[in-house]
Amino acid sequence: MRKKVELYRIKENIDLTPKLFISLVASTLYEHRWGPFMLYPVVVGLDEKGKTYVASYDSIGKVI
Repeated sequence: MRKKVELYRIKENIDLTPKLFISLVASTLYEHRWGPFMLYPVVVGLDEKGKTYVASYDSIGKVI
């Protein structure tokens, strides 16, 4: 994920917000839906304004 985050920063020239990172994790899981990932990650983030973001995913990247 670090590689994808750094590539995003270079391409878009902005830092990732928690909301963008949640979408990045979901798309990564969906890309590998037939591949080696069998996990259920939880992402927790805090933005600049203090708003908390929590996301849990199923095995193919659907946020639940």
